Amino acid sequence: MKDQMHLKLSSLFSISLLGLGLGVAAHATPITAGTYDLTDTTITAGSTSYTLTGTVTIGSDGLMTAADVTLNDSALGDPVFDVISSTGGPAGYNPVADFGYVTTANNSAQLYLSYLTTLDGSGDIDLCTVGGSCNGYQDSYSQIYGASDFGYNPVDLDGGSLDTAPVTPPEAVTPEPASLALLGTGIIGVATALRKRRMNGAAQYA
Repeated sequence: MKDQMHLKLSSLFSISLLGLGLGVAAHATPITAGTYDLTDTTITAGSTSYTLTGTVTIGSDGLMTAADVTLNDSALGDPVFDVISSTGGPAGYNPVADFGYVTTANNSAQLYLSYLTTLDGSGDIDLCTVGGSCNGYQDSYSQIYGASDFGYNPVDLDGGSLDTAPVTPPEAVTPEPASLALLGTGIIGVATALRKRRMNGAAQYA
């Protein structure tokens, strides 16, 4: 009976590990968690090109966790995209990409950044753009409501990437107080054992 229970528990543990492994494999990404700069990213409306500047923060799972991106267009008040409306992983396209859907505080403008889950030859994270390495369902774009050069329809990004080196590296893991206490207890225990051993040795030679 005990052996059967042990076998069942082992099987459940193995299945749990397998499920965990599949979950990780389903969204594996070489992207390092941190805050990245936008580089060489432009949006063209008519004959005029506008630049995007700012940073995007990506978590250890490859998904966007924060953004602070400015569209440099004084006529529109240089809208800032810093509210993440939604974010997600690969949608099954090839090549696969993660995405972040970012809006302004008053939702007057929207920015959809879709970025590949594999790094390019320079180690950068490429944004998906028209004519780039993503299909039409994954193109990054911007949309601004109201009368402007951008109109009401999405305007595609012409290029761009996220810097390979995070501006802010992942936070260092700080030991918890309980872990430090356990470490201290272990050191005290070893010191006590060594002291007893020395005292016993001294008593033998006395």
